[in-house]
Amino acid sequence: MNLEEELGGLGASSIDGVQYLVFGTAGENFAVPISKIKEIIEYVSITRVPQMSEFMLGVTNIRGSVVSVIDLARRLGIGVINESSKTCIIIEEFDKEENQVFEVGFLVDSIDQVHTIGEEASRGHPNFGTMTPKRFIEQMVKVGESFVVALNLSQVLDIEELSKNIYSRIQANKG
Repeated sequence: MNLEEELGGLGASSIDGVQYLVFGTAGENFAVPISKIKEIIEYVSITRVPQMSEFMLGVTNIRGSVVSVIDLARRLGIGVINESSKTCIIIEEFDKEENQVFEVGFLVDSIDQVHTIGEEASRGHPNFGTMTPKRFIEQMVKVGESFVVALNLSQVLDIEELSKNIYSRIQANKG
């Protein structure tokens, strides 16, 4: 079953626009385009790996693949995830290098639904007032009567930055 079939029951509509998955973490709602998501899985056991940043929870096995998992709330600097029956891992798949696909999961408190957002409901990012670092914000999208932060996943899940962070922690512990 593909992602669109899995999310079909979550309220996706068919009007023109970009489909965004809206989810909650640390009491805030965020959105990402569903085109960026490989799959959503229920919370599974995560193996902690030494020397990782606090927001890097560790790794998990998904159908034989080792997938790194981050706590999105910690990565955004807005709190921590408290696991519950609604906690999920959203998996993004992207090309790290030529012919090399990399998967990263991010832990969220709950999944809301898929919303189709037209161009008229998209806005730039706010100039002030958000705890989320600006570089993590792609834009603001209007969902119903509220605005939701659409995340820039290439920044939130920047593999080079995450790798440098881990390397610097290892070096600090050696010295």
